[in-house]
Formats: sequence, structure tokens, C-alpha cells
Amino acid sequence: MPIFELVVVFGSLMVGGILKGATGAGAPILAIPALAAFHDVRFAIVIMTVPNLITNLMQVWQHRRHHLRPNFLVPFLIAASAGVTFGTWVLASLDSRTLSLFVAVAVLLYL
Repeated sequence: MPIFELVVVFGSLMVGGILKGATGAGAPILAIPALAAFHDVRFAIVIMTVPNLITNLMQVWQHRRHHLRPNFLVPFLIAASAGVTFGTWVLASLDSRTLSLFVAVAVLLYL
């Protein structure tokens, strides 16, 4: 792995981690495009799944006393499950070029 690739990926993870700590979002929106620049989009998403899950679980644990009411949480979990299912289907069915275009559009919309 070239040193430039490592610097870009770890730099994106570091800045994304700072953003995630400050705002609750940021790590995937920076790290996935950085990883996708050097690897396949599928690889980038799979690699970012574990750290994103861990940081989200840490936030849930830290703020466990401030849980949401069930009438909000249940529909949210149902929608999240539908989104994960649809996203996994899209990730498995589209070619790399189309996925890269989707990542680029998502980053532009985020910004």
C-alpha cells in the first residue's frame, strides 16, 4: 500500500472522527470517498461499517439515559431496517462505476 494512500485514508478517518465527535456525523462521508478513490466502493463501505457501528454503539451507550420514546424509536428502527436492506441490494446489484457516481452525488448533497 503506497504511503500516499495511507496518508489520505488515515487523514480522512482522523478528520471524520473529529467531525463525528463534534457533530455526530462525518466519518463515513469523508472516509468512504477516500477509500473508494483507491479501492472499490463496496470495499470502502464494508471497511467503514465496523468503525461506524462501533462509534454509533459508543454514542448509544454514552447517552443511554436520554433514550427516545417507543413511538419514535420503533418507526425509526423499521425505516432503518428498510434502508439497510435496500442499500445492501443496491450495493450488490450495481456496478462499481455507478456506485462511484452515487458516492460522488451523496458527498455533494451532504456538502
